[in-house]
Amino acid sequence: MDSKGREKLQACLSSIDSNSDIESLLYPSKDIIKGNEKTILLDVLVEAPEQKPIVLKLKSKLDNYTIDPNTNTITVNDVKTCGRPIVDFPYAVTNYHYNREIAMYSWLLTQCATKFYNMEHPEILGNFLVVETIPEFQSAVVPLTKDQILRGFREFKTLLKTVAFYCYNGYEDFGIPYDVQG
Repeated sequence: MDSKGREKLQACLSSIDSNSDIESLLYPSKDIIKGNEKTILLDVLVEAPEQKPIVLKLKSKLDNYTIDPNTNTITVNDVKTCGRPIVDFPYAVTNYHYNREIAMYSWLLTQCATKFYNMEHPEILGNFLVVETIPEFQSAVVPLTKDQILRGFREFKTLLKTVAFYCYNGYEDFGIPYDVQG
């Protein structure tokens, strides 16, 4: 990394380190299950009328999360950089469908929490831990609303159905060979 890039990185890290709201989410003081940079791999069985079942393989890498079986709560924190002022970040959430990303991560983490910690229907919380890559290098926690998370779940579900549809009906128009038999 060149010296200008290192300076920018140091300014971003300093901003995050000095933001107590971000630090409390990244390093909660409670004795709960937490993780950083965790990968979740999951096979999803798709069953459609008059079709052979197929398996879709999902992979996600979560920046940070907590699982609290005592309160039945899962929190997904996704670190984002922003080349614009943080007040403009909600535009990025909408434009890049970041709520769908949090929804997918939350759904996968919920599957893990159910399997390993016997959690049923946990409350889902999602936050973006945002830092500007421009001076003044401000940082903030941008929480998702329940409505944004639900909208993300609907988008995620639609994408899964779309992928399944093309797996059953062929990818030829996209130049991607796929054999649903194998």
